[in-house]
Amino acid sequence: GRANYDETMDLQLLLNDIPMKPWKNLFAESLMVDGLLSCEASITGSFMQPEFILNAQTDSLVYEDLLLGDVATSLVYGDRLLNIVNFQLLSGYGDYRAEGSFYVDLAFTADSLERFPNLPMNISIAAVDSRFDLVTLLQPSVEQLEGDFFADFVLSGTPLNPHLEGGAFMVDARLKYFDLEDWLRSDSVGVRMNDNRIIIDGMEAYVMDNEERKSVFAEGTITVKSLDSLYYDLDVVIPEEFPFRYELDDIEGSFEGKLHVEGDSPPLVTGNIQLLSMNYLVDFAEPDQGSPIMTALSGQNTWNLAVDINIISNYWIKNEDIDAEFAGEITMLRESGIYSFIGEMEILRGRGFLFDKTFTIEPGSRVVFEGGDTFNPSLDITAYTRVAGSRGDAEEENQVEQLELGIHVTGTLEEPEINPTEDS
Repeated sequence: GRANYDETMDLQLLLNDIPMKPWKNLFAESLMVDGLLSCEASITGSFMQPEFILNAQTDSLVYEDLLLGDVATSLVYGDRLLNIVNFQLLSGYGDYRAEGSFYVDLAFTADSLERFPNLPMNISIAAVDSRFDLVTLLQPSVEQLEGDFFADFVLSGTPLNPHLEGGAFMVDARLKYFDLEDWLRSDSVGVRMNDNRIIIDGMEAYVMDNEERKSVFAEGTITVKSLDSLYYDLDVVIPEEFPFRYELDDIEGSFEGKLHVEGDSPPLVTGNIQLLSMNYLVDFAEPDQGSPIMTALSGQNTWNLAVDINIISNYWIKNEDIDAEFAGEITMLRESGIYSFIGEMEILRGRGFLFDKTFTIEPGSRVVFEGGDTFNPSLDITAYTRVAGSRGDAEEENQVEQLELGIHVTGTLEEPEINPTEDS
């Protein structure tokens, strides 16, 4: 074919098993895709107003080293309207299909382009899948996701005012969060799509705890304000003792409570959690190591948090430094992925271990969180032990007896200060 001096074109294109990676690097180096591309295309129009008819296949499409499957598509483009005659992504586990149309500006040359103008679109999407490696790739906090997934919906409206109609659901869903021992399960979980809302009606998920089902419930809406903007309005209820177990360290417990998720992405999660029990059987981290509990809480999730945690009792920390029961109230905050804690915990009873001695901790001793961006609370702990010693001045014949020695621990968890009490 030919491309003319006046920027008009009349070209026929034939490709057969061309590796995508070397060519896509010329246009979008950051896009981590590969595969073998074959296509037949007729390209006419001009550089500013191209038109084409395309039939293409991609064998073994790969995204970031993850094999997605084989792609086949037929497209017709002209006057900025892209018609998807058919699109299919087929793997050994899933089948994704789409057809319809939307506006996109594919001009080869221009000073400025609005690639996706706010014009009508209408795309039908259907999907069936039972393997979700792409989810675990894009969400590292999700270690594994299993189940049978089905979706059938229509995306219409415009990019800035989209509309959805249809639904999606998963049967026998099983979700494993990274570093947590228990799988989160659901017999059937689904959403409805109406206008610009994704509606969750009474979703239930559960974990199995000693062959007993412990559930969490969610309902609400996610409003699709535009194709790149969501608004959340969700309620989550944990009505009874819900267990958690950290896989890599000996941290486990149970809780109940209510949470509310609201706002533009990333939304704010507020609510109240009652920590019913917890055993923290891990040595305190060195200053440059970080806390195991902070590692357990960390992840790629950037939702903001302002959650009040009420600890009535039965929160035990047992390690080489301390064996004690705590109670208290803590507010857990997270903004832009950075955690902080405000509140205090009272030691109800327990022992501390220092200088080869066992100290009885005075009830009412405190650990105070002041809102810093590190897990490094202030300490106000008084403890007593008995040591061999004698009373009296140097001229008297002293007899050895058991004397009470008290210490007052202040400073912070990372830099404690230890001094004798006034009555020692």
